[in-house]
Amino acid sequence: AGGVTTTAIGTTFNIKAYEKEDVKVALITGKVAVGIPKIRRDSILLKEKEVLNIPHKNGEISKVTFDEDEVLGWTRKLIVFDNTTFSEAIRVLENWYGVSFEIHNVSKENLNISGKFQDETLKNVMEGLKHTLQIEYNITGEKVTIEFNNQEMARMQAKRAAEAAAATSIRPQPTRFPVGQTR
Repeated sequence: AGGVTTTAIGTTFNIKAYEKEDVKVALITGKVAVGIPKIRRDSILLKEKEVLNIPHKNGEISKVTFDEDEVLGWTRKLIVFDNTTFSEAIRVLENWYGVSFEIHNVSKENLNISGKFQDETLKNVMEGLKHTLQIEYNITGEKVTIEFNNQEMARMQAKRAAEAAAATSIRPQPTRFPVGQTR
């Protein structure tokens, strides 16, 4: 996607590249060199347990350590959402369960989801999301309809923002490579 190349050097890795989404190259074992033509520089080398995030649009390329469940969960029948955008979560569920979603009254604000689902049915995942997102849903064959309760959603987002402001967490800072800048 986007001319990104990855060279395997005795390794195990995972590439996530969906149309109109960031490309993510995660290294499990060995070494990989990732070439990104749009930044016109040498390949970026990854160490074990690192993921390179290449933005679909403008932004900085980042390299951070990853949670194995997030990258390899699909091999263990595990769906992991870690501050995942709603649209990406829907795409994951569509691919995982072979369904399409119809969304009504979605809030215009950013909506992120966190949670893990181990070998769950679509109905069980939707039940979990129902309580977390304050939605109603209906599964009919290969179509899932979601209806948001926007008043409850606004209250819930305000509560989450207050909790996030009160909580402190330390995360490793990503190594950033500005797109279009050469070294």
